[in-house]
Amino acid sequence: MDEVRMSLPHPSDSPKGVVYTRPEVVTNCLDISGFTESERILEMRALDIGCGYGQFIGNLARRIALACKGAGYDRRQCVGHLVRNLRGVEIDPLTAEHAREEVLSAVAGVYPTRSKARAWLSKVVVLGDYLLDEVDGLLG
Repeated sequence: MDEVRMSLPHPSDSPKGVVYTRPEVVTNCLDISGFTESERILEMRALDIGCGYGQFIGNLARRIALACKGAGYDRRQCVGHLVRNLRGVEIDPLTAEHAREEVLSAVAGVYPTRSKARAWLSKVVVLGDYLLDEVDGLLG
């Protein structure tokens, strides 16, 4: 564990305390937390406070989309599930847009589409400051 900590940038080395999480760390954290691609993930809800560029929320969206596909959901049902059960909070508008692109890419990888609909992404990744704003009600 100390090796992992030593390889991550210190928050003071990045603007606004930004810390980039390596993909293998994201994968391990989600696996250990039980957010696997099984149908069980469809019974879970997740709030990614300070979602940054979307490392966690993008991976979660992909796992949820795979579980939705396995459960027989169509794309519209999967998107509805994501809107109800997955939320990311990001303070920076450009970074939030990048996180939304990660979520969109994750869903498109499972449910290829030509749809240009994107309004739902602003419900999954919202602008806010998780240190100052009320986040308890974000998932209902």
